[in-house]
Amino acid sequence: MRRALPAAALLLLSLAACARKPTTVRVDPAKQTIYGKKRAKSVAVQVLDNKGEPMPGVAIEWSSSNPSVATIDAKTGAIKTVAPGRAILTAKAGPISGTGVVEVVDAAAILVTPSRVTLAGPKGSSAQLSAEVKDSAGKALDVKPTWSSSDPGIASVDASGALRSVKEGKTTITASLGDLGGGCDVGVTFREIGSLEVAPVTLILAKGETQSVRATARDANGISVEDAAVAWTSSDPSVATCSSGAVTGRGTGSATIHASCGTKTAEISVLVN
Repeated sequence: MRRALPAAALLLLSLAACARKPTTVRVDPAKQTIYGKKRAKSVAVQVLDNKGEPMPGVAIEWSSSNPSVATIDAKTGAIKTVAPGRAILTAKAGPISGTGVVEVVDAAAILVTPSRVTLAGPKGSSAQLSAEVKDSAGKALDVKPTWSSSDPGIASVDASGALRSVKEGKTTITASLGDLGGGCDVGVTFREIGSLEVAPVTLILAKGETQSVRATARDANGISVEDAAVAWTSSDPSVATCSSGAVTGRGTGSATIHASCGTKTAEISVLVN
């Protein structure tokens, strides 16, 4: 004949059956890209019960599927990048686990051109910035950074790196990828451009050769505007192109490089042999 369990034992069994148990481990972010080697990052984790309620204080053990790409501290979840590639990070709470993916990109520097520029002329004057991302070997990467202005009230920047003046002053424009960044110091002045001169006005280039030209902008009083933003275009990009004052021969023929600042323009005749 079976003996009945004491009431206290039944209560303990009932409480154990009703005790909250972890059923889900959620890694946040579930996927992230980290730019650069030897970068330190952190990852968060949330343990949920069967009702979807958080369970703080549950012990977590972390591991990386590919420590040659990214390591992770088993207790704290601190990530350190090692080399480009992909690793799966696993957070384990007893018998259940959750995962996150980390992609490591070997990005070492962001070069913004020009590094200094002055937006001269009326409110709304514009200029174009460019950014080149390079890896640790100096090779260019096909990655687009995010642009931002330290003071959009002075000069704003859009997703393509296009600047627009708002009011006089100074600001810094930054192109960034995660913790990696490169910048351009921007000044805004509402001085009217009175003249624009370029030198030399004639270039003879070999195909693939690059030469720099100098543009000098002056205000209505003849005073030079330092680092004035100049827009460069070519009448025939298949013959010659110009970027930030660097003219490159692309193919045999002749072309005209047009420089403009405010309402003023200047030209350079280019012959490519």
